Amino acid sequence: MKKLLLFVGLIFTISVANAQILNYSVGDVVDDFTVTTIDEESINLYDITSTGQYVFIDFFFVDCGPCQSTAPHFNELHEIYGCNEGDIFCVSMNTGQDDDAYVQTYEDNYGGDFAPCPIVSGDGDAGLVNTNFNPAAYPTICLIGPDNTILNLDIWPVSSYMTFVDALIAEGFTPTAMECTTGINDYNSELNANVFPNPAKDFINFEINDFSSTIKLVEIFNTSGQKVLVQNIETSTSTIKIALNDFENGLYIATIYDNNDQMTTLRFNVIK
Repeated sequence: MKKLLLFVGLIFTISVANAQILNYSVGDVVDDFTVTTIDEESINLYDITSTGQYVFIDFFFVDCGPCQSTAPHFNELHEIYGCNEGDIFCVSMNTGQDDDAYVQTYEDNYGGDFAPCPIVSGDGDAGLVNTNFNPAAYPTICLIGPDNTILNLDIWPVSSYMTFVDALIAEGFTPTAMECTTGINDYNSELNANVFPNPAKDFINFEINDFSSTIKLVEIFNTSGQKVLVQNIETSTSTIKIALNDFENGLYIATIYDNNDQMTTLRFNVIK
């Protein structure tokens, strides 16, 4: 059972091999739209594509199990590639049947530990876009090029954020990962610290920006919550460099403790 099909307001669980956008074919120019996110941000498709960005649209509804499973991968894509400030723009588009409050619970419960991408409910006119594209099943994630043509009708199955990257690479474009600047590096502002480079390949640096503090302990977790590294710091230092030889590609969460029993949480991406 991969996706959920919606007929006349009734939801049926079925197996769908090649569900897709029904109102467009690959190469068609899609209609422009303007929607408002649950955070009251206005989004206009043609304004986005005019900057040269590729647009991923994730069509979903709140009670869709496969949508819930895909949501964290979509948010991870959004975060790793710059939170919509880089080569790609991600937006989650509800069927229109769910309001802002219900969609917010979906994001809170299923979005994962990533910077959430813009998400639009029925209150923000998502239903009009859903009707215009007419997905055959949910979730359906499609890809639109900078020239407003639809490049991929249905990116599925989704195993990680790299599924979306591979779909873009198949179109002859490789996106550049970049740091997300929407506050992902300072979940706990008690300790002023930063991480660099981000994304990282061979090594990562952690630095405390306080002359009275030194790093005492670094713990690194993967997105499954598994602790992948613990490093106690014996000498007084405000900067530590850690090799990433045994780290796989993906997002990691580091907790930094200092000599004053303060801590902060930093995120970084590994891309090799």
